[in-house]
Amino acid sequence: MSIRTIRQYQLCTALFAFFTLYTLFATNHHPGFMWYVLTFIIGSICTGTGVVAGDAFRRFVHPDVLLASGSLDMFRKRVFWLFGPQVIGWVIGLWIYQTVMMKFGYYY
Repeated sequence: MSIRTIRQYQLCTALFAFFTLYTLFATNHHPGFMWYVLTFIIGSICTGTGVVAGDAFRRFVHPDVLLASGSLDMFRKRVFWLFGPQVIGWVIGLWIYQTVMMKFGYYY
């Protein structure tokens, strides 16, 4: 594993740690200990894998030259190619996490 991949998994783990702690302390609905454990583990793995896959896709298809009609158009294209595929991968990983949690009957 490269340092880049480890950092992407660390970021997703930190996001799901925040999400798990937020649902533990900020809501009145407490689904149980196993829900919190599974949310943290499965959510971190699914979204981390989605971000890593999105980054691999971005590095594979990133264009060598970006053509734009103006500075704002160039800014949008550069920001998309910097974050877009990873965010799309994160959303797909979140969707997979929700599907898995519903199959287990733990979705909240």
